[in-house]
Formats: sequence, C-alpha cells, structure tokens
Amino acid sequence: IYVASANDLMAKKYFEKAIAVKPSWYPPLFEHALLLAREGGFSSFQDWLEHEKPEKIIEVFSHLKRDFPQSVLPWEKWVSSIESPEILNKAISCLMRLIDNEPINGGARKALGLAHKKTGAIKEAINIFLSPVSEMPEWPGPGVLFEAAQCYLELNNSDQARDCLIRCLAIRPDYNEAELLLRECHLTTS
Repeated sequence: IYVASANDLMAKKYFEKAIAVKPSWYPPLFEHALLLAREGGFSSFQDWLEHEKPEKIIEVFSHLKRDFPQSVLPWEKWVSSIESPEILNKAISCLMRLIDNEPINGGARKALGLAHKKTGAIKEAINIFLSPVSEMPEWPGPGVLFEAAQCYLELNNSDQARDCLIRCLAIRPDYNEAELLLRECHLTTS
C-alpha cells in the first residue's frame, strides 16, 4: 500500500484518483485526509470529521489502526457535533479503544472526557481529564484543566474547580477564560 511507503506524493495522487472514481468510499478519503494532515495542520482531517457522518467516522476508527492526529481541535469539534445519545455512546467506545491503542493521543483523550461530560457522566469526565498519563508528563494541559474545573462546578465543588483553574493559569497565565471563570464564580484565593 502506498501509505506505508516514503512517497506520500504518489500516495496522495493515488487516493485522489480513488476518491474521484468512488467519492463515497471512505478508506481513500480517510487516508488522503491523513496524508494532507501530515503535511501541515489538521484542516483536512478536521474537514473530514466535520462533514462525514458520525457513524462512518466511528466505523473507520473501529477498523483502522493508524496514527491519528493528536491535536485537540478536530476531536473536540467532532464530539460536540454528535447529538444522538446512541452515537455518542458508540463514539465513547471508539475513543476508549483508540486511547488503549494510542495512550499518548491527548486530543482523543480530551474528546473522551468531553463525550462523558456531554452524556452527563461528570465524574467519569473528571477522571479522564485528571488521570495522569505516564507517557504524557504534560497531561493535563490548561484546556483539560479548564474542562475539569467546569465539571467540578457542575458538581458544586468550587474548591476543586478553583484548584484546577489555578493549575491551568500556572501553566498558561494568559488563559483568559480560566481567569474570567475564577472571577465570575468568586473562586479567587484572596
């Protein structure tokens, strides 16, 4: 298969031809998106996530074992676009399998927490957000800590929310949303 070779340009042309022949066939669309994503940014992968049916994305994630993008934005946007509780539960299962195979995929890990949060499983979301990952010493990052703080607020645990926001701001002092949430909720330490 061309993807495994060093000649990504040839692979890209191959997948473009395959897409032209059968536009609805997802493997070449997916492989092409990954090739474009590797070239810089994740806009092509994100575009695929935004425009493909969630069921098809779940099917692809369930059957393929690839190096998926670790950037948070495409995953976050995908989870936020899922409305059906049934599809959201399938997405959770797929994200759990993906993280089992790729524990360092921070984007998928955050999306899993967001999916749990969206289903109302707030404690599970917090567990995903705050569980240490030995292969990722930088986990959780500021965005994940901010999400954990929001979860704690939903559980009326302002002390834990404040701790998460303070940790978030220690990592990224210019995180305006975290600073604002600290002030709005009267969670400041003074």
